[in-house]
Amino acid sequence: MRWMRRRGDRVTIIKGKYDGYQGTLESNVFQRTVDHPDGWVNDRHVMLDSEELAPVRWDQVKVCGSSSDLGFRLMVL
Repeated sequence: MRWMRRRGDRVTIIKGKYDGYQGTLESNVFQRTVDHPDGWVNDRHVMLDSEELAPVRWDQVKVCGSSSDLGFRLMVL
């Protein structure tokens, strides 16, 4: 299993303001986020299916369809 996410990967956001949203990974950046406005962190830009760009931390996304993502969905249901 690949732990590093790449541009074009389909992801589900699992924490924070955009929890539950799905989108496509666009880029890796170093900036502030909505959930952590006071600090600079290594982020990912995710283009949501709603065509909104969401900055999220690396630990706030899971690849769509991965076994860990399925486990998360079952917990929510």
